[in-house]
Amino acid sequence: MIGTSRRDCLPTNGFLTTIGGVASANTQLETDCGVVPNGLDTFGDVFSGGVLTGNVCFVTTPADAGLLQLYASSGFTGDEVFLDASAAPASTVPMPVLRGPQPDAASTEARQTPNPLATPVDVGEGWTLTVTVPAQDITDAVLAENQFNEPPPEGFRFIGVGVSFAYSGEASAAAFEVTLNAVSDSNVAVQPNCGVIPGEVDVFADIFSGGTADGTVCFVVPAEDVGTLTLYASTLFDGEYDFFATQ
Repeated sequence: MIGTSRRDCLPTNGFLTTIGGVASANTQLETDCGVVPNGLDTFGDVFSGGVLTGNVCFVTTPADAGLLQLYASSGFTGDEVFLDASAAPASTVPMPVLRGPQPDAASTEARQTPNPLATPVDVGEGWTLTVTVPAQDITDAVLAENQFNEPPPEGFRFIGVGVSFAYSGEASAAAFEVTLNAVSDSNVAVQPNCGVIPGEVDVFADIFSGGTADGTVCFVVPAEDVGTLTLYASTLFDGEYDFFATQ
């Protein structure tokens, strides 16, 4: 069975929201602070209901710290919103995460009806993707694979999924042309940074028409979301996503 439905239901990311800082000089502050502890990740995909948290940093003087304001806008036409950052608030109310696919969101139907396991799906540009092995906790196997692998952050697990990339295009290509991500009920794309994993799929090897690249992909998933993982894929110049069940 070949899945042929394509779904134009793109997530967004925090990069589309611009955050700046201004103080007494009335000039935008520099942000070249180097590596920021718990920095805000603005490049990962976010689905409706997801919340990104983290730190942003600006280069200024101690005297300006009491005058600092943040200003933010979304997209290219959004109005700027100014926030007082001159002192710690007396109390904070965390923005609640809305878990799971949200009603009326563009991606909800596709996330709730993903392509089943073992179903080859044409994802474009001559590539067909199949989820061949269900998602499973491979944390212990990853840590045993390489002495330099670090454990996942507290409250997270390494989750492996077996996949197969099949190529039927002209000449040759490599599977990195297929962008493969995963999202859980947190509605924020999970990170693929597991380190050296056993049986990892080689996405850089040349594949000629009729060939496949098979193996495991791994994601860092909140422990509470392990059973809610869904993969989604597109090719470099396609811009549409297909969703894949992992259970």
